[in-house]
Amino acid sequence: MRLACLVALFLVALLAGCGGSSEEGGGGSRPAQGQLGIEALAITPADHDVAKTVGRKLPDDGVLVLRFKTGSPAKAAGITDYSANRNSVTDSDAIETVDGKPATPELVAGPMPGRKAGDTVTLHVWAPDGTERDVRVKLAEVKQPDVGPFVGG
Repeated sequence: MRLACLVALFLVALLAGCGGSSEEGGGGSRPAQGQLGIEALAITPADHDVAKTVGRKLPDDGVLVLRFKTGSPAKAAGITDYSANRNSVTDSDAIETVDGKPATPELVAGPMPGRKAGDTVTLHVWAPDGTERDVRVKLAEVKQPDVGPFVGG
């Protein structure tokens, strides 16, 4: 179910980015949107229960990092996924905020609204050992298809 939601959100974001005007330069091309390249799940009450059992602190809200997309700038910046033991609660970083706004799976997975490749965002991260830190990440490029106006009948 979560995968279907992520796919649907990706398609909506993709369609929203299509069909630029010539005013944007390059005959309809637009600046590449930026992304973190993270696949994540929202922190749930069940995650808090597991965290309490193992003695881990989690933020009230945010996401747990599952894995990274190829070339993820978040991975390059030192964010940790759940690859150690395949347990997102015990092994991965939890991202509470992105530039002070609540982190959601949709926000960290795809093109970031209003951001382009090369922009920098600050993530507030909770590590598995309970330490909190701010991590600055330079967003990667997300290519958008160059789709012209609809022609046909």
